[in-house]
Amino acid sequence: MRCYWRVRVQDSAGSVGPWSPQWSFSTYIPMPGETRLVAATPLPNRADYIQLKWSRAENATEYWLQLSAQASFNRLISSAVTSDTSRNLNGTTEGVHYYWRVQPRNVAGTAAWSATGDFTIIIAPSDLAVQVNSAYQAVLTWRDRSKVEGGYVVERKAGAQGEFAMLVTLASGATTWTDSTVQKGESYTWRVRAAKDSLTSLPGNEVSLTLTSVRGEGALPLEYSLSQNWPNPFNPSTRIAFSLPRAEWARIALYDLLGREVRILLDQEMAAGHHQVGFEAGQLAGGVYICRMHSGDFIAARKMILMK
Repeated sequence: MRCYWRVRVQDSAGSVGPWSPQWSFSTYIPMPGETRLVAATPLPNRADYIQLKWSRAENATEYWLQLSAQASFNRLISSAVTSDTSRNLNGTTEGVHYYWRVQPRNVAGTAAWSATGDFTIIIAPSDLAVQVNSAYQAVLTWRDRSKVEGGYVVERKAGAQGEFAMLVTLASGATTWTDSTVQKGESYTWRVRAAKDSLTSLPGNEVSLTLTSVRGEGALPLEYSLSQNWPNPFNPSTRIAFSLPRAEWARIALYDLLGREVRILLDQEMAAGHHQVGFEAGQLAGGVYICRMHSGDFIAARKMILMK
């Protein structure tokens, strides 16, 4: 914008002199810069509330936020203008795929829309608890809060500085799982996520336990069992726990998805009790494999994922 100005003198008697020569100047307000979407964070235990955050754009004085259930944004669920870089919205629904974007603005004009973000709210499980059973295994229980989950993912880390790794995936509606791979003297922390297709919720509360009792003596298993390998997915090694209520010949083998036997992990007489067998993938190609245990009349199988 171009502005003009001039000055003249006025004395104490009220007389004025002539105007000075006219001067001019121009003001310039730069266009706003671009913004970047930062996070879409649901409120714990609620599907009807979401907090959206984005980065501050240079020279922007306000931001136009749009939320839609359509990638084209032809129909908007919410449209708001704010000077902040976050906005709390309610009215969302669990399981719906949402899209959102932000446009920086000022009096000089508008910047381009941000890249489109998307999110689906899945309510995380709550009230996770852990107890040790008579076989010195960790029994996890939790509250199912989601109405749309297709299953649950159990994650565990060892020690305070460890990283969480997926232990097992469970069917929809599951509210308990037994971790039979815990070791004496080790400290563990677990958490559980609800899952839907390729999406997972935020993790629920964490629980920790240090196992101080010795498994085995006077606590023989009452039934056969084959536990999920841990870690899973894995590369290159993993461990598989199994239980025998009596001394029995046990055979554990690995198969590909075509049913071909690719590795024998165990094939011998075993004492009653809780056991583990290790597995090194070696030159096996990455993919899904089936671990199958046969002992007496007991047959069980677990899916294992080798990541390469």
